[in-house]
Amino acid sequence: MEKRGDQGIVLVVIWVVLAVALSFPADARTIQKADSVDSTTWQPARFAGPSLAVNNRIAEGNQRSYQTGFEMIQVMFHLLEAQKNEEAGKECRCREMAIVELVYLVDRLEGQPQAAQLQRVLKMTVRETGTVEQLWAAMRNAIALHRESLQGEARWYFRAGVIVPGIMLNTYAGDAPRLRAELYDLQQLVQDAPRGMPAAVLAPMRQLAKYAAQATYSQDDLVAIASISGNIMKALES
Repeated sequence: MEKRGDQGIVLVVIWVVLAVALSFPADARTIQKADSVDSTTWQPARFAGPSLAVNNRIAEGNQRSYQTGFEMIQVMFHLLEAQKNEEAGKECRCREMAIVELVYLVDRLEGQPQAAQLQRVLKMTVRETGTVEQLWAAMRNAIALHRESLQGEARWYFRAGVIVPGIMLNTYAGDAPRLRAELYDLQQLVQDAPRGMPAAVLAPMRQLAKYAAQATYSQDDLVAIASISGNIMKALES
């Protein structure tokens, strides 16, 4: 019982880290968590305007690529939350929020192969067909298709938008094998970092990538992983 309680505390802490890391302006689309911390929210970053690839700022196109990856992972998060709340007999707007994000993504990527895959996920979500595992597999296919369509820095930033929030998602989901795989992907991401990457992004990435070498993760490790991931996302979104 004590171990279960510790795990519950860790989930709450991770959720708070998510809320703090993803706290953005009023135009952010928001979802209330119908779980143990009712007052916190998952708030997606929204692209807020141009930035320059100087003075440790990230260029507009790269930030948009990051945003697309982030939103794809956010869809997966909403689908997971929908299942959790439905199984617990709780009400939430998780499925609706997944639909909203999918509509935005399909519109933005219209005419590309990944848009057709996202439309498939959208139909499954609207019709409430398929398991979370099937929906996640379809989302990963869309992610792979979009990644292959990109080149250069845009591709790197998209990968960052998938991998870093994906680490937080799998920490929250308690999927240790997938978390470890994401951490290995982060190691490669660090190696592939474009010239001139801001230290505010690269330093915590290197710190986080070290966890890939661990065979197991303690509760403190999981909280630290979520916290560092949140710092990376804030740096990428600045």
